[in-house]
Amino acid sequence: MIWNHTLVKTHLYCSQHNVPVHSNLSFFESKKVIKVMRGTTQHFPKKVEFPATPLRTCAVVGNSGVLLNSRCATDIDSKNYIFRVNLPPVGGIFTKDVGHSAHFVTINPSILVERYEYLTEDDHRELFLRSVLAYQGNTTFYTHPFHNPLYRKATYRALFLVRDRAEGNIVRWSHPDFLRKINSFWKKRGVKAKRITSGLLVTTLALSMCEEIHLYGFWPYSMDLSKKKAVPYHYFKRHVTVQHKVLKEEEEIFHKIVDKNLVHNMQQEFNLLVNMHKDRLLRLHVKPCVRE
Repeated sequence: MIWNHTLVKTHLYCSQHNVPVHSNLSFFESKKVIKVMRGTTQHFPKKVEFPATPLRTCAVVGNSGVLLNSRCATDIDSKNYIFRVNLPPVGGIFTKDVGHSAHFVTINPSILVERYEYLTEDDHRELFLRSVLAYQGNTTFYTHPFHNPLYRKATYRALFLVRDRAEGNIVRWSHPDFLRKINSFWKKRGVKAKRITSGLLVTTLALSMCEEIHLYGFWPYSMDLSKKKAVPYHYFKRHVTVQHKVLKEEEEIFHKIVDKNLVHNMQQEFNLLVNMHKDRLLRLHVKPCVRE
């Protein structure tokens, strides 16, 4: 069903087949339309490489603080294919909880702007490369140059950095038609928001590619399942911003990001994941994988 309604098999990312030279491309969240020239299409693969057969087991790893002290690394890294969201830190102090392997990692362009300052300075480029090279294995980094024109140059710089200095890794650029289709798909199924989160996007990819799907780090609440332990918004420390304002207190973060988010509806998305868990379409892990 997802194949038929989202173009995932043919338009997951831009290719020379789905974006021919001199074709027009409409941005996802803008009225801007560009004519795509050869200088751009030369960075595209010839076509979308979609798995010919389903992947046996997949892990989709979110960034909730529920992963702290979860000891889920072994479970996560044992899967055949691992999705991660928005270039999260792995390894180091997080090794036992989240592991260090990844096959597909999304990068919201706002991260390139807010954390890496558009990748225009050497220190920010080096910081970005350290984040990219932290993942074990050859990784596809998925970002959105045709989402908003403001972020386009930063996504180009990310591609060049990974291509030139992170051998074995690749960058793929989302196709705006796919983003529109996947957004519409979930709106028709109850997610009433301007757009879906990166977490639901990669979960959708897993549903289209994998036989057995395990979700970790998806938890939109400030207390754990027992309601006895506080849960931070992220398992790592990173500035959370709303309309260019940095939110510092956990209570404020949950209020602005989960309860009053003007772009995403995380509660509806989580309810959707819970229902898919009940229907055995995926397994949602919200408790520690190993008891301390």
